[in-house]
Amino acid sequence: RIDLINAYDKDTLFTKYWIVIPAYYRDVNLQSSESGKISHHEINDKYSKLIRLASILKNNNNFDFVLNTTRAKIQETLVEIYDLLKGKLEKKHGLIRKSLLGKSIDYGARSVISAPVFHANRHEEMQVDFYHCGIPLAQCCSLFTPFIVSWAKRFFQREIEKLGNKFPVKTANGEIKYLKLKEPAIYYNEDYIKKKIDRFVFSPVDRFDPVELPVEDEEYQDKVFLTFVGRFYDGKSTEKESPLFSRPATWTDVLYQAAMEVTADKMVWVTRYPLLDYFGMFHNKISVLTTQKKIPMYVGDKLYEFYPHVDLQM
Repeated sequence: RIDLINAYDKDTLFTKYWIVIPAYYRDVNLQSSESGKISHHEINDKYSKLIRLASILKNNNNFDFVLNTTRAKIQETLVEIYDLLKGKLEKKHGLIRKSLLGKSIDYGARSVISAPVFHANRHEEMQVDFYHCGIPLAQCCSLFTPFIVSWAKRFFQREIEKLGNKFPVKTANGEIKYLKLKEPAIYYNEDYIKKKIDRFVFSPVDRFDPVELPVEDEEYQDKVFLTFVGRFYDGKSTEKESPLFSRPATWTDVLYQAAMEVTADKMVWVTRYPLLDYFGMFHNKISVLTTQKKIPMYVGDKLYEFYPHVDLQM
């Protein structure tokens, strides 16, 4: 330390002035003054202490040992201010990583890194491989919301056109009755689809809820659902040879098909926090993850190798 002091002049090692944060950024909060509690930033106390000690030193009416003590307290106060500001900048929750390197963006999602599930004998059969990141369906809905909404609107338009504005149901007598749909084009609007997407994302227990059809007959309201038709695929049979089955369509069915089509030509940009170097960011193709159990399925003429297993009893 003596060598350090001897190597530099006094003005390099010691300062006569200290840079102060402008008052606007550390204002006193008077909103709670009625209750007698006026809050202010913690750095104001340290600034006040620094001014008070500097004024004592400026008077210079004390003995040398008192002045030395005052100088030491000034140095300690400067270190306290330095440490306070350093604590707000450094490490994981500091301003640099939190506000500069890590930015909040629209249509982003935060996930936890996890190992893939190995249900395959060959790497070609893996859903998550070197070129694909496994993104859960709920996060795909958050990442690609505008595309999902647009796809869902077109999907409902196609399904309603197939029904011809009428939906067949079987009555208690075993007869077939055709129910007229109530303004389906207005019912399946953008706000309705966004609301259902939010419910799917934030409420896992509702993900197997069936897709309701709006009907004019009050007796059947909230009891008539869109029908899902698919064919199981055993790896050998063709599309037409595979066994056909039907059940009420759920929002998992709609959003999974939407996510698969929307993400087919897109990539996801992954940032691994804390961001320490350029290896912490990479882009990759997308593999949509759903339920733990998956079934190869034909929907129309399209084959889904990892179709979610929908259990309406859950």
